[in-house]
Amino acid sequence: MKANHIIFTTLVDAYNKAGKEPEALKVIEEMQNLDIVPTVVTFCIIIDGLCKARLIRKAMDHFRSMANMSLHFNVLAYTALVDGLCKNNFLEEAEKLFDEMLEKGIVPNKVAYAALVDGLCKNNCLEEAEKLLDKMLEKGIVTDKVAYTSLMDGYVKHGRLDFDIINLIT
Repeated sequence: MKANHIIFTTLVDAYNKAGKEPEALKVIEEMQNLDIVPTVVTFCIIIDGLCKARLIRKAMDHFRSMANMSLHFNVLAYTALVDGLCKNNFLEEAEKLFDEMLEKGIVPNKVAYAALVDGLCKNNCLEEAEKLLDKMLEKGIVTDKVAYTSLMDGYVKHGRLDFDIINLIT
């Protein structure tokens, strides 16, 4: 069997799941050495793994290197990094990245919105999270329980029991 991007992406994913990010990065290097172009999915997996390992700058570098490889950024790539940034308390960078996605005409999906709503809530930016959720609904993007749960959880954890839950979910 000849090596291809699917095999290499599977290896990257396996190393990430095992918490072996250096090995995952070596697989990316080996792909490039063999002139096998990593896909956006490959990059999403490596970005997710690097963020989980708290290697945020490396994750951002790999995100930006996608452009150098003529790979097109998509909502999955942006969401992977926005989510990782939020989970590592880089909220300002996550918001900038979300805005960049919008500026480039990439339409965020409910997962992208939920990632930023969750990050805002965990950082006690509850009103901003509500506004973002409203904007999402105005654009016709139907949310699921993830964004609402994040918002309610944020209000409770920050001792803000003054919110109108009925108005929020209707």
